[in-house]
Formats: sequence, C-alpha cells, structure tokens
Amino acid sequence: MAKSNAEEKQNLKVLLDQYNDKHSKQEQLQSEHATLNTEHESVCVSKKQIVGLLQQKVKEKEEVCKSLEKQFQKEKTLDLDSFISKFMDERKSYHKF
Repeated sequence: MAKSNAEEKQNLKVLLDQYNDKHSKQEQLQSEHATLNTEHESVCVSKKQIVGLLQQKVKEKEEVCKSLEKQFQKEKTLDLDSFISKFMDERKSYHKF
C-alpha cells in the first residue's frame, strides 16, 4: 500500500506538471492572440484610412477631368489639342491610383 501511495503521488505530480505546462502555454497563446487582435485592428484602421485617401484622390481627378470636359464642350476655352493633352495627363495620373 505504501508503494501504491508513492506511485499515485508520482502520477499526480506528473499530471500536475503537465497541467502547469499546458496552462502556461494557454496563457502565452492568449497573450499572443490579444496582441494579434490589436495589430489586426490597427491594420484595418490603416487600410480604411488609405482607402479613404485614395477615394479622395480619385474624386479630385474626376472633378478635374469633368472641368476640362466642361471647358472644352460648353465654354469653348480649350482647343482640341490642349484638351486632349490635359485630359490624357489627368487620366494618366488618375490611373496611377
């Protein structure tokens, strides 16, 4: 009986060590998970800011192109060559985005 108590103590000690190892691993993984979630949220905010800036730039370029078209069609302040040149320059810069 004394031997079986000693064996049980040893088995329980092994199980306790395994539990402690797994518990510390779980805490480490939870910490990493929290860190990754924070980084993910930061990236999402950055992505939204970048998309917003790009949309703003696109809108600006569209407005410039509409203005050029208006000058050419309605106001007749641009001749065909200058209109095409300016319009193509704006479209090139638009497509950079």
